[in-house]
Amino acid sequence: MKILKVIVILIISLAFFSVNLCYGQTEWQTKRKAERELIEKGKEYGSQGKLKEAKEAFEKAYELYQYLHTDLIWPSESARHLRIFEYVDQKKIQPDQAINYFKALEYADKEEHDKAIELCTKAIELNPEDAYVYFIRAQVYIYFGIPKINYEKAVSDYSKAIELDPKNHKFYLDRGMAYRYCLQPDKAMSDYSKAIELNPKDEGAYIFRAVLYGGRNNEKTIADYSKAIELNPKNESYYFSRGIIYFLTERYEEAIDDFSKALEINPERAITYSIRGSAYSYNNQFDNAISDFSRALELEPNNSRDYTVRGDVYAEMDQLERAISDYSKAIEINPEDYYPYKRRAENYAKTGKYEKVIDDYSKVIEINPKDANFNIVPIYINRGDAYEEIGDLKDACSDWKKAFDLGDRERWSIVNRIRCLGKLNHRRE
Repeated sequence: MKILKVIVILIISLAFFSVNLCYGQTEWQTKRKAERELIEKGKEYGSQGKLKEAKEAFEKAYELYQYLHTDLIWPSESARHLRIFEYVDQKKIQPDQAINYFKALEYADKEEHDKAIELCTKAIELNPEDAYVYFIRAQVYIYFGIPKINYEKAVSDYSKAIELDPKNHKFYLDRGMAYRYCLQPDKAMSDYSKAIELNPKDEGAYIFRAVLYGGRNNEKTIADYSKAIELNPKNESYYFSRGIIYFLTERYEEAIDDFSKALEINPERAITYSIRGSAYSYNNQFDNAISDFSRALELEPNNSRDYTVRGDVYAEMDQLERAISDYSKAIEINPEDYYPYKRRAENYAKTGKYEKVIDDYSKVIEINPKDANFNIVPIYINRGDAYEEIGDLKDACSDWKKAFDLGDRERWSIVNRIRCLGKLNHRRE
């Protein structure tokens, strides 16, 4: 199913970057707003010295983050703030130091970065042999974000923390993440591996390293996800992420198994049904694919892409009317997406509805997507064919010539151009 592959990869990309696949107001957006409000409330409580309330807010925010996201690419903001409380509970960070951290973030939110760093630096001056005051300042630099120099300063502070407490494996995880922000993946990999060496039971270290391996070494990626699953077999995202790697390497049976396990843990995540449906499609299990896409649409009825991909499966099953119906629904939800117009036109052509073919290809040309994978030349060729089918040779020839002028040098365009010249000359005679 070559046509299906492009849109499935797009869905996977969106999944990994935590982009909502729906249009309009959704449960996802509502919960995302609630997560953001909890984070802001947690920071406010923290700066006011209400550390218990702050911790509770961040814990609730992190629960929402886990519900909302399937990706494991970057740690959540709430998780970063919870690290402070982890060290408070271990009495490695004093309550007043934690309060100063949140006051520094308050300065940062006001774009008063110098004041934020001054607050952290004073703590370092008071106790320069305390690894955790460097950790706090590094976390504030990470909070600042770009430009890159902030991440480089974070690396420097994490390095000092490691020098003072070299047994803390999480400092290596922190510095590894900062190296990633600095676009130094080899150094990040080294830090993640060191963290695993120091604490081979930290599932998060395997996840960070697996994500960093990415497409560079699929077997090592799978091995690290598998180790994380061994340590925590109840984490839905670990199965989902390993399933994605299996899917992209065309190991569809294993992908289906992992997506099924993820759905056992969380049977309400639409995107997992979508991706498993795609795996079923490539494994030629079309009925199962339809079932999964239908379930995904029950959970997210405004997801235009699931209608489109289910339409592709129906087309593969030669159920053209159902395919056309799904493409029409996708267009209704998102009329600016060219792909369902293109696919509906192709299926209209199979049913001989050439006027509708022309309308849909015309819409594709009107949208003229700026997609690197999109080639408009076949659109003109196919619309030209539809014009020919209804006896409109003039517009057919115009489209074929346009395809030729746009750079198509294949025999098909040349032959059609010769045909047009010959017929038009014949008509003039």
